[in-house]
Amino acid sequence: MIIEKLKHFISWWGEGLYRGLPSSFRSLFRVSQPSLTLYMANERLALSWQQDGKRRECGEYVLDSTFDFARIAKKAARSRNYQLKLELDEKQALHLQHTFPEGVQDNIKQVVGYQLDRITPFSLDNAYFDAKVAKHDKANKMVVADIYVSPKTHIEQYLAKLRTLGVPDI
Repeated sequence: MIIEKLKHFISWWGEGLYRGLPSSFRSLFRVSQPSLTLYMANERLALSWQQDGKRRECGEYVLDSTFDFARIAKKAARSRNYQLKLELDEKQALHLQHTFPEGVQDNIKQVVGYQLDRITPFSLDNAYFDAKVAKHDKANKMVVADIYVSPKTHIEQYLAKLRTLGVPDI
């Protein structure tokens, strides 16, 4: 838990430093770590590589005895380090929007985490969530956040299935 909070703080701090750079220097730095995104549906797994804001589809695979995640991931990542992500579609998560003061836009995920049980039917203990700024109303000094929430039990079923297939913990 402490390591996750430290990683989040370092990521937040790094992103803040990045945004403070003049735009001519930003292209010299990578905004986020590359990621290998997994999407599971109907006994199939689709993979995509995301780096520097660009997404490349890496294929769709049948989840059977011939599935070899290590080989597939190595080919997709081309021996680069990456973050592993599980992506859900709109049927697998509750989507809602909520309005916040614009001062929280840089920490929107953290703010939603503090208020999750107030703005959704879930508590932080029994759900996974993501939040991103969808709109910024500068005139009224407000932001609208897209919030996605899914019960932990639902996600843990996916993760257990992926572990049996040799996918490391996400």
